Amino acid sequence: MCGIAGIWRRNATVTPQEINRMSEAIAHRGPDDAGHVLDDTQGRLPLREGFDGTSGPEGYDLALANRRLAIIDLSATGHQPMTRGGCTVVYNGELYNYIEIKKDLEKLGCIFTSSSDTEVLLYAYLQWGQNFLVRLNGMFAFAIWDQRTKRLFCARDRLGIKPFYYLVAGETLFFASEIKAILVVLDRSPDLNEGLVFDFLAAGWLDHTQETFFRGIEKLPPGYCLWADRSKESLYEYWRLKEDNRAPADFEDNAKEFRCLLEDSIRIQMRSDVPVGCCLSGGMDSSAIVGIAASMTPYRMRTFTARYQDSSMDEWNYAEQVAKKASVEAKSVFAVPEDFWRLLPELVWVQEEPFAGPAVYAQWQLMKLIRASGVSVVLDGQGADEILCGYAKFFYYYLLDLLQERRVTVLLATLTRAVANGGSHLLQFGAARRYLPGYHSSDNHYGMRVDFFRRNRHRSLTRPRGKLNRQQHLDIETFSLPVLLRYEDKNSMSQSVESRVPFLDHRLVEFTVNLPSDHKIWGGMAKRVMRHALADTLPKEVIKRRTKLGFGGTFSSWVEALQPQLSAWINSDDEAIDPYVDRRFVKRLLDRRDPTLFLYLILDRWLARFGYC
Repeated sequence: MCGIAGIWRRNATVTPQEINRMSEAIAHRGPDDAGHVLDDTQGRLPLREGFDGTSGPEGYDLALANRRLAIIDLSATGHQPMTRGGCTVVYNGELYNYIEIKKDLEKLGCIFTSSSDTEVLLYAYLQWGQNFLVRLNGMFAFAIWDQRTKRLFCARDRLGIKPFYYLVAGETLFFASEIKAILVVLDRSPDLNEGLVFDFLAAGWLDHTQETFFRGIEKLPPGYCLWADRSKESLYEYWRLKEDNRAPADFEDNAKEFRCLLEDSIRIQMRSDVPVGCCLSGGMDSSAIVGIAASMTPYRMRTFTARYQDSSMDEWNYAEQVAKKASVEAKSVFAVPEDFWRLLPELVWVQEEPFAGPAVYAQWQLMKLIRASGVSVVLDGQGADEILCGYAKFFYYYLLDLLQERRVTVLLATLTRAVANGGSHLLQFGAARRYLPGYHSSDNHYGMRVDFFRRNRHRSLTRPRGKLNRQQHLDIETFSLPVLLRYEDKNSMSQSVESRVPFLDHRLVEFTVNLPSDHKIWGGMAKRVMRHALADTLPKEVIKRRTKLGFGGTFSSWVEALQPQLSAWINSDDEAIDPYVDRRFVKRLLDRRDPTLFLYLILDRWLARFGYC
């Protein structure tokens, strides 16, 4: 796991100081090693390595940098940038099936000098070219400078687990693992992307496009690669989640296959030259990973749980049950409202773009605990809700499918079972009406100032609707998973912790999303196939749970706890959100103890932190 950065200034030179500033901005992503290279893309000067980053040769127009967190091959042979066969790579991520690919490459005559997955990735590119991407199972973002063709080849993993930001400014291409690494080498800050501010305020949408809040800085889409030469940049899609890959209809067979795929995903993601821990919320997703992973390791695995002082939000009792059954060590940390308030400016800097609420802070505190405990790799349950229909909204889409398919008998039986199984909370159809075809929210200003609202009201904020499986695709590709993965990466890497997400193995995603709806939702219960497949692995209390709080909860108690601070903020004269939001609206939210006001607070702090006020 690492941080990467690069500059290609096609008609001018790159200074060592520039690439060093980019590298220093992401030093937290890789505290174990650092490296830089310079090259002349016109072939006049040889590739130059080993300069100190503060001074160095002139006349070079391409610079690459890497910050390394050593996980696979802890020795110096895993140093980056790595050069083989006229190609140089800077690489962020883990290639989980590197052992299998390495064996294939050795049969073809490749000779390896390290045990790192970086060298495997580089030789795979040399052997198979762009097509090698379909062989990879992992999370990654990388850039390969091909001196043979004078082209830069960049790619991001299928689900977008690892970030890749880039900016094309005139004849210069910048890229990095984090936005701040690009900002430090710009002459001026990019303009604010007001359209995304509007989307955030009107719908709570984040990371739903490839744009960022910094105009011009974009994300390489998941499942895409980027080719750059001296004249242009081109994007190519190498993978897309398909909707027509139907799994066998037999439920028992599907449950067995699900377990096999999940176990194999966890098995290969346990590959590490340092001990691996687990995040444990007490919900079924992280509990499943803990239960399986604990049986695969020779040492007593350590687990980590975020807790809340508010008992209605705390899940420690479930986490303890899982830890006891799996015989793992359980550690926890409390997320405290007062600390959230104090540390919010720092968290805004870590996340780089606005975020939805204090749950992100709880995860950040958890990553601090993990690092302080001497663990640098953890498995996490991110992605399970998206692929297994874990959100309440999927239940409504399922009912709508049954209605449209005229499966009235099944529809009535589902509603009856939902009530009988304690799922009556799902039958709040007033809240569910937003999921009906043709539903549109009114032109509510959401507290926005009239001039700002009018400038942006043309933006379409109607979420497309379709069958349940299609809604899963939308959540995976657009509305849910991208922002959760951003939180995951920024929070973990800020503490030099590598977070792995076994539920997002592309094989498991492709299989599960395309299961029949009845295998994912049954009687008001989500994740049916996983509940059945892991019945012998998890405590019954966890298997039977209908709800999971995780890092969430309503946070109404936090509004109460922070009443003095929030009141002082609302009544101050220096609110950065004033050009966009009427503070009288936010005051009403405070009076109602509505945790939605955290959205406005976070936006305010972000605007101030990045100079947009």
